[in-house]
Amino acid sequence: MSRLVNYVAAFLTLTTLCWAQLRPPGVPDIQVPDDPPVKNEYICGTNELNGRSIHRIVGGDESTKGAWPWQVYLHGLKKSTGQPDWACGGTLISPSWVVTAAHCTERLTESMVRLVLGDHHKNKIEDEDLLQPVARIIDHPDYDRFQLTGDISLLQLAAPVQLTDYIRPICLPTAEDTVQEGTQCTISGWGATQNSGENNDVLRDAEVPILSNNQCNNWLQQSQREFDTNFITKENICAGLREGGKDSCQGDSGGPLACPNIQGRYSLEGVVSWGFGCADRKSPGVYTRVSEFLPWITEMMEQYKDAPEFFRLETTPCGSVVTTEQTIRLPVDEKTHLYNDGMDCKFTIRPPANHKTEITFVGRYAIEPGCSEDSLVIYKESGARVKKMPCMFGGLDELSTIVEEGNLEIRFKSDKKSAEKRYSGYEGFAAKIEFAAVTSTSPSTTTTTEPTTPTQDCKDKKPLKKCKKALRKNKCGTKGNRKKCRLTCGHCQVE
Repeated sequence: MSRLVNYVAAFLTLTTLCWAQLRPPGVPDIQVPDDPPVKNEYICGTNELNGRSIHRIVGGDESTKGAWPWQVYLHGLKKSTGQPDWACGGTLISPSWVVTAAHCTERLTESMVRLVLGDHHKNKIEDEDLLQPVARIIDHPDYDRFQLTGDISLLQLAAPVQLTDYIRPICLPTAEDTVQEGTQCTISGWGATQNSGENNDVLRDAEVPILSNNQCNNWLQQSQREFDTNFITKENICAGLREGGKDSCQGDSGGPLACPNIQGRYSLEGVVSWGFGCADRKSPGVYTRVSEFLPWITEMMEQYKDAPEFFRLETTPCGSVVTTEQTIRLPVDEKTHLYNDGMDCKFTIRPPANHKTEITFVGRYAIEPGCSEDSLVIYKESGARVKKMPCMFGGLDELSTIVEEGNLEIRFKSDKKSAEKRYSGYEGFAAKIEFAAVTSTSPSTTTTTEPTTPTQDCKDKKPLKKCKKALRKNKCGTKGNRKKCRLTCGHCQVE
């Protein structure tokens, strides 16, 4: 399958091949770079709450709560509504890092992904659960979505999490402790229990034996006769039974293949990647072999020790009065790093005399999409509304700098639907506040920027009058005016 791109035609006729089956892996044993000050009194790869041995995800039983504390539930959000859209698995390998499959995260922005640590029943809010945003997504540079090579991704959390009995990292594998053929390893996830089945609400697990790559290739060639090739490369590791019956399936992608190591702990040997069907005869699960990517993992964790600057900004208390240039950030929950429900937060901006205020949103802008519930509005001191900011997540592209004179108020409100927002918390916003001297006292220019003189080779596409009107009404950044302002040569430079 790692060479699947060479067999597209045959693949289209092979209905048993499950692309969605790209599954989740676990995380093995290794010394990882130290995270910032979160006291970690837990040893990687230990799970004292695992009270019994379970057998199978496909058609199997539920896991004991807390049995696999490194298991992460990963879900993507719809850009239009912010509600859960798809799900994968992941594995916690340190207080700040999660491993998953690149096919789960390709083409996604960080704001479109949420993680739940310590989860057991994915549709219930329990005390042990911890919702977390993703600060950084790093897909492996060699990932190929057709051949499924390099199918591994790293997710950095906004800040190190506090470890508990229900949340702790697995170990990474080491060169000295190579997992052997026949070793009984554990797969876990919320995926389907049969081909084309629905995902499960409760975490399940199964024990499967490790296969040699040669054995895995032989079985796949026998069971998938349309393909006469070597599916498995050194980047892969396989696990499963000749007769089938135990396997990961759709929805398990990115989750862990966790194996006992020589220290008697669990290490992450594989990440659920792909397979033909689910638990079929001579169709073992195929995983990304984590040991092949250890140099890259350690390099990335060392290179990105700190989360992006947005998450390191101090939040600004609601009710603050801003009289000097600074960056303000909406308060967020200390554990989740997401803003809370039921907020009514105000920031008052008082520029120096004869100065105007410039408000530029920076770092990340993630507010509940739709604007039907949560809202961010900028007002003048008189109460007149300057601008209602769009409600969205995933970027700053639609936001222009707000330029106004006089005292201003930034007001943010969020709804109180906590029970309905199981996975859809948002990061909020940060805004840089700057003051610029007013160059003209003319009423017509109180909220506009002075047009520049067109260059000799520049021809205006739109008259200056229309551009000034857009500026005066602070509409130069709206969808209908952005093109107009860009096409106006020498005028209306706000975008």
